[in-house]
Amino acid sequence: MAKDEKEALKKFPNLPKFVFVSEPRDFYSPINGKLIKKSEIDLVARVITGGKLCKIFPVTSGIATEVATCIPGTILAEVIGNSMKKEEFFEKEKRIRIGHPSGGYGS
Repeated sequence: MAKDEKEALKKFPNLPKFVFVSEPRDFYSPINGKLIKKSEIDLVARVITGGKLCKIFPVTSGIATEVATCIPGTILAEVIGNSMKKEEFFEKEKRIRIGHPSGGYGS
């Protein structure tokens, strides 16, 4: 893929991606100043990609985050206290509400 770190950074500037999560809490969006209330979200998350904090929460990160919440033993499952099995996740169309720098999304 790449012979060294310099080439890797040039070929894949948006890798690696890291997602940091915490329990829900009130926060103000640093992007639009809107208050995101703890009651409106299930967790707070931030994505670091290419060594920079994303102003948004990429959809691909959101999908991976949501799926990880229904896998027992993952950090995300522990953060939201979710013991839901993946079958229930898809049957009930449960969606996780993620608080991120530009606000929040989810159902």
